[in-house]
Amino acid sequence: MRNKPARSVIFAVSGTAALVLSLTACGSDDSGVDKAAVAKALDKDTKKVLGGKTGMSEEKWDKLIDCSADVMVENGDPEDLQAFVDGKKKAKDVKPKEGKTKADINKAGEKCG
Repeated sequence: MRNKPARSVIFAVSGTAALVLSLTACGSDDSGVDKAAVAKALDKDTKKVLGGKTGMSEEKWDKLIDCSADVMVENGDPEDLQAFVDGKKKAKDVKPKEGKTKADINKAGEKCG
């Protein structure tokens, strides 16, 4: 059973399902933004909103965050993503990269939950 509240919070923290975030083993794509760093920032921000309680097992949470980070790195504006990782921007403020729309990103985010 999926945890809708936690998934919803990730959507909210990211601004939309568009940014809830498939990379190869290298950890980043052509954007140059490290997926692991995006996942760490997303995990931290989302747990802060949830008060540290995800309502799901750690394994399921990690998979959700990892998938969400994939979507963010694949579809988010690289400069905005780096600002998010650096703590200068909130996830909800990361815009789609050129050529992507929020609808495209929403569709990609569906795979996460």
